[in-house]
Amino acid sequence: MPDDQKARLDDHRRELTRHPVPIGRSWSLPWQELRNFPVFPGIVMEDDVFLAPADMVPPFQRAQGQRSVDFRAAILQGWGRSDARTEQMLRRLKRIALLDLTQTVRGGKSISKPPSISTWAARTKAMLSAAKTAIEMTGQRRTASSGCPDGGAIFRTLAPDAFRRLLDSQPTFATKCIPRLNALFNAGLFDDWPAGDVPKKKREHDPIQPFCDAAFSEILGACFFLASIQSDLEACYREISAVAADERGRRGADAVRACRKRRLSRWRGKILTPGYAFANGFLIDGEGRQTVLASAWPVATLNSVRFLLRLCEIANAQILAAMTAARHSELVTLGRDPLVPFAGYRHIAGLTYKESENPAGQVRQWPLASHGVAAVRRQQSLLCTLAQDGPYLWSTDPKSRPDISGLGKRILRFGRAVRTRDGTPLAEIDGDLSPHRYRKTMARLAGLCLEGASGVLYDVLGHRDIEVTLGYMLADPDFRRDADRVRHEILHLRRKEIASELDDCGGPAADGLRIAREDLQARMMADQVGEDDPGLLATLIPSLQLVGPGRYCTADSKQTGLCSRVAGQRDIGACNAGCIFRLETAAAAKDRRDAVADALEALSGETDPGHRAYLQGQILANLAPFGQVLDAFLGDPRLRAALEDCDPRNFSVLPDDTRRKLENLLEMT
Repeated sequence: MPDDQKARLDDHRRELTRHPVPIGRSWSLPWQELRNFPVFPGIVMEDDVFLAPADMVPPFQRAQGQRSVDFRAAILQGWGRSDARTEQMLRRLKRIALLDLTQTVRGGKSISKPPSISTWAARTKAMLSAAKTAIEMTGQRRTASSGCPDGGAIFRTLAPDAFRRLLDSQPTFATKCIPRLNALFNAGLFDDWPAGDVPKKKREHDPIQPFCDAAFSEILGACFFLASIQSDLEACYREISAVAADERGRRGADAVRACRKRRLSRWRGKILTPGYAFANGFLIDGEGRQTVLASAWPVATLNSVRFLLRLCEIANAQILAAMTAARHSELVTLGRDPLVPFAGYRHIAGLTYKESENPAGQVRQWPLASHGVAAVRRQQSLLCTLAQDGPYLWSTDPKSRPDISGLGKRILRFGRAVRTRDGTPLAEIDGDLSPHRYRKTMARLAGLCLEGASGVLYDVLGHRDIEVTLGYMLADPDFRRDADRVRHEILHLRRKEIASELDDCGGPAADGLRIAREDLQARMMADQVGEDDPGLLATLIPSLQLVGPGRYCTADSKQTGLCSRVAGQRDIGACNAGCIFRLETAAAAKDRRDAVADALEALSGETDPGHRAYLQGQILANLAPFGQVLDAFLGDPRLRAALEDCDPRNFSVLPDDTRRKLENLLEMT
């Protein structure tokens, strides 16, 4: 059987179609023929709880609540499970659930396929809730016949006004279930439905917003504070939990507990010492499992230390969420050792699901800065301290099943358990915390700080449609205003930097800017152009677009450069060193010198003619922007040896002064 979960589920569905009981007729079959039909391995129609096997769902959806349905949830108050009316109602609902789980329906141009297990479970639970409400709507029914042998209709006989009220009171049912039930009804697979064109209701909800700057700073501040004390907390936990007897050798639970408390009250680490004040307040378990606000060291019990370690884990998760903008499903399924080396840097490797055709996930990597690498290392250490030996980077949530981490809920609880210095819960600064808000926040910050941010984010966020990426960037209603403000501030700083070092700048545009500066100074009767005057700087450098490290385009919207097919439209990837609008900062001169030195070193050895010509071209290209780059190599005999057989026509890319110096060096005049 294939390894991925969808293949297992599809194989199971195919096995069901080969069963002697015709599954497509499950709505009208006598219950005696259907009662022992195997919905899942070990689960038959007669059971009240349908539980799908864990190997049919992705790892991040294996909590029992995400793959099970308890049909008893539809039983009305005052109805007994043994009542005939209860049994008939549950049979009808089980028949619909089985059809939803197994049937592919073709209708017109559309195809309605069976859902994933988690979607099926969520949809069926919404149907049970709606059925319970519908049955309570007594006195509002019409008469109608049904092909199902079990009881009366649940939905079909509701009067139109009653059905509309049902949809209003059950928004999940109205938004998630209607299209599928319409399709099953139109295919003739069941008849307990008012029509085949019941309109789906659009659920109104506020889009997820990025964190505001104040909230984001406070959240990350709390995360990094916990990161700073995690090593001490782990050492304390290991030492105190190892105490198995008190000072008198007594091993009773009460004696050991009291001894641990005494040891804990005196425990000292590198940072944590008695009286040390926390940067944040933390709601944790204290004496007698009572929730207390911890604001200083020591805490009351060993369980309090463990609670703080759990908060450290969620702090590590949020640091990674902020640095990678990974989805919740991508974070939660990170393996225990996700770090991989790549091009001299550390990346984390994991699975992505949403944009993958493979339901088992597709491997992808995220580049990771040093803080992210440190968060992974801390988390791996924490797993060892807590004796967690599962396959994932995150430990088991004590309130969930062993095979799911519950990371999203734990991030939510983090926001409510951690306080700022003034006692405000983090969640009250700008709303509840969630992994997806980190994606939105990263998109906002990158959009404000990076030129060409949409393309960068398109890759980092793992989208298939650039419009989705733009939606993330614009999720914050104030984004455009903030983006304009930041763009103008950055443009001013760049103009100021270039004006201050213009004499050392290079590239074809540099001479023209120096002439413009002299003209502006002459007209102002001043020695210096005011470097803090935005108006004067804009006059000197009207247009400035970053095209690479230390490289700018100075063309305005009406000018056409070598990278432009149409005026004003730039292909910065095709920026040419010979373009008259190209400007290079003084810092770029060092990169040019290093590139020439590398090429000279390569030409010192044996090279084939093609490679030699390429390296000669690299030398000339890196000499062109800055005259002082050539000056650094005039005394280097390798330069003459490297270029003595170079075609003189290639020197045309060089400025006149640089070309004359090089020709004199090579005695080509």
